[in-house]
Amino acid sequence: MNASISRVNASISSGKAFIPRVSAFIPPLNAFIPPRIAFIPPRIAFIPPQIAFIPRVKAFIRPGKRFIPRGNPFPARGPCYEARVDPSPVSAEALFERFFWPLYPEDTRTSLAATRTLDANPARNPALYAHLDDAARVFEQMAPALFEGDDPRLDRTDASVHRLSPLLTEARREAWGARGAPGTADSELFNVVIHAAAYVGACVVANHEGRWLVRRPLWESLVGLDSAAGQGELAVFHWVLKSLADPVPGLPHATLADRYRTHVETPRLDPATLPILAETRTLPRLAKVRYAALHQHLRAHLPELRDLGEDFPSAERLDEMRLTSLDFHLVGGGRMLVMFGPGQGGAHLFWLTRSGFEKSGFWPADAFPAPVLSVHGDKLRLMTQQDGKTLLHEMLWWGP
Repeated sequence: MNASISRVNASISSGKAFIPRVSAFIPPLNAFIPPRIAFIPPRIAFIPPQIAFIPRVKAFIRPGKRFIPRGNPFPARGPCYEARVDPSPVSAEALFERFFWPLYPEDTRTSLAATRTLDANPARNPALYAHLDDAARVFEQMAPALFEGDDPRLDRTDASVHRLSPLLTEARREAWGARGAPGTADSELFNVVIHAAAYVGACVVANHEGRWLVRRPLWESLVGLDSAAGQGELAVFHWVLKSLADPVPGLPHATLADRYRTHVETPRLDPATLPILAETRTLPRLAKVRYAALHQHLRAHLPELRDLGEDFPSAERLDEMRLTSLDFHLVGGGRMLVMFGPGQGGAHLFWLTRSGFEKSGFWPADAFPAPVLSVHGDKLRLMTQQDGKTLLHEMLWWGP
């Protein structure tokens, strides 16, 4: 195998286009694949000076300086998030700095934000796309051992991403982080994240006509997606990394499934294909919001909705939101129910179809004047007050 790797290095160094498929180097299923063999080409022969793609930078880990509190188990070692809130006990920033930053090539470390905008495959070399596809396949092979009895059945469907999401737990993160030296290719956590990111990207490519936008290092690659909402560039590596971070107290924690739903499934949704939930009509407000009271209210006024769905917030989570009331709007010709409630720190919206909960959203807002939601044809308009300024948020009825 060392001879094969040497041929790869020689080929790339000489500028040749040929890069062998990584599948030739995959060890047995119970072994974790060093990324320099299974995933990451030793280096990319040519990166053009021009910026070919401009991703949404706020979705990425960006250079900056930030104080890491004493006692944090993941001390700072490099650039970090430009975060809006204080890091959680184990933040995505800290995970990145400890397990990933030491493996970035030296030239990318000096200007990471700029490097992330460069197309690392301007010639559209199919071998690089094959590396990403092989990395997704490696994760499929790793899954039974990684998740023990909770096999997410990775079949490259949208549903498989939703099965994978709840399995990315704090306990597993800690176990993976303890195996292999942090900041090296032997780290199990490093390998799990980069291969999981390749798998999530492969699902977008397979089911939604996505396309890989190759970056350097290869795990930073984005997925381009065209939809009714416009063109997007999805930072799937950062989705997986953020989903493994600890929640920030008092703020909603976006899971991998939340991001996949918001940035992939919703923009690609054809609302005309949604089944009718109920005949459009006015539904009364729920003045005292409790989980049991919500069930009773819906049974009385919307019996067509038989189940809130597995992913609807739990009774405990609903109590934490401290909703002052809930309004109900049947939208899209009765295809979807939108529930709206002012709560602690802002406004909460929930979207439900005939099969139950689809997604939720939170908009920070002052308590007074209270946020207001109105329906205007195919659009929802949410008016909030924040720091003395009136803000208008407009979105399609099936959500942002």
